[in-house]
Amino acid sequence: FPTIMKITGIKPDKPVEPVDGMDILNLVNSSARQRNADIGFISGKQRALVGNRYKLYSGDSGSTYELYDLITDPFEKNNIIYDNDHVAVEMKGSLEKWIKSCYESNKGRDYRF
Repeated sequence: FPTIMKITGIKPDKPVEPVDGMDILNLVNSSARQRNADIGFISGKQRALVGNRYKLYSGDSGSTYELYDLITDPFEKNNIIYDNDHVAVEMKGSLEKWIKSCYESNKGRDYRF
């Protein structure tokens, strides 16, 4: 959404929170190699937070989590959460904060999370 808004030059009349996505125009134009923030995802019982190196994933609404190093394990074969609990704890906090912001900003709307 932010990338399309930037390309088209459209500016919303009022601030949109939470922002669904981020401006990746610099990545598309090859002037940057990393995102400047992690990206959260939620669909049904699945939730994830993807950073430049790590991906935190839950397939059971956050009851359990898996952690993958996307640089050394791009096919997500090795769950490294037990060896990197400090990374998982930090990412889980960020993911929960993002999910909470989605619920709070969408009160009264019929969105399914």
